[in-house]
Amino acid sequence: MTTREHHLLHGICLRLIYGLPPSRPELLVLARWMTGRPDLFGTLPPVIVQTRRGLVLHAQCVEILTLHLADRLAAQPEPHDC
Repeated sequence: MTTREHHLLHGICLRLIYGLPPSRPELLVLARWMTGRPDLFGTLPPVIVQTRRGLVLHAQCVEILTLHLADRLAAQPEPHDC
C-alpha cells in the first residue's frame, strides 16, 4: 500500500470513528476490523472486551482509536499530490 493510500485509509477511519456514536454497532465492527489488521494499523491497544452480553467496546474506545490513528498519521510523511 502506498503512503497516499495509507493516509487516505487512516483519515477515513478517523472520520468514521469521530462520526459514529460509541453505541453504534458499526463502531464495534470497525474496531474489530482495525485490530485484526496490524499490517495496516499497527498494534492497537485492547479496545474490545468480552462481557456476559458478548463483545463490547472498551469505555475509552473512541479516545484510544483516535489517538492511535492520529499518532500514526503524524508519523507518516505527508503524501504530495501530483
